[in-house]
Amino acid sequence: MDNVRNAKWLDSSHTRLDCIYYHPALGWVPFTASVYDQAPAAKEIFRNIKSITVAEYTAPETDLEVLRENKHLELKAKRDMLRATEKVAYDGDTFGVDKDTDQVNMNTFYTQAVAMVSGTVERHTFVWMSATNNAHAFTPEQIIELAQLMQGKVQEIYGKYWYARDILLAQATTAEEIKAISL
Repeated sequence: MDNVRNAKWLDSSHTRLDCIYYHPALGWVPFTASVYDQAPAAKEIFRNIKSITVAEYTAPETDLEVLRENKHLELKAKRDMLRATEKVAYDGDTFGVDKDTDQVNMNTFYTQAVAMVSGTVERHTFVWMSATNNAHAFTPEQIIELAQLMQGKVQEIYGKYWYARDILLAQATTAEEIKAISL
């Protein structure tokens, strides 16, 4: 067929191709043909496909930077989900480690508890709600213990995130390696 040049398959099933097609009124024009296309030019191309040289389909390369950025966003979302859902066990109950509520409250209580233990301010008990909505009365020492457990859980979550992030940014060089990274 003399009116088709530079044909290349667009899929591995050989149902679509790009080419330069000679149109009687327009001359040589870029054209995409599909076996399902009803246009006369497409029908002609596929009717004569055996006489046309068509370059094989090659899958597009994955943009590793886009893949890496998407994976980084996925890792951050997983980290944040763990912060919102993970718990620590203390005093026969469970307590959350959410950064927006639990950590903010614990930072305040912890500072007060340390001041009480050091004798800087008068001692009192703290009331803390568990993840199961049970109220607990804690001494300053217990608040410090609970804060240390919570901090340990947060460090565990961030440690997993940082490890995965470092592999993603410094070691993963293929799409398969990037896709395999998880917390």
